[in-house]
Amino acid sequence: SENRWNVISGSIIDQKTLTPIEFATIMINNSADDKQLTGVVSDASGSFRIENLPSISVYIKVSYIGFELQQTKNHNLTGESRIDVGKIYQAQRYWNEGCSY
Repeated sequence: SENRWNVISGSIIDQKTLTPIEFATIMINNSADDKQLTGVVSDASGSFRIENLPSISVYIKVSYIGFELQQTKNHNLTGESRIDVGKIYQAQRYWNEGCSY
């Protein structure tokens, strides 16, 4: 088949409010050397989709201001992988333990 590329998709969700997070940064990193391959931002529905990834093992890092950095497990891309990681829940970062929200 001509379409020998790998696709990773998913969505970024606020763990507390369960609402989508727009403009979260999704980075795809090489599991072997931790180098960043590519990155995108989530859309208004919290969704992202990254195509044309090489056939290697990768993991996803998600960052968003005021939230903890999230990292997924490794995903092995094999040439025609279509991986939907589903919902990645982002937890708010608490700077002051005395604050209750």
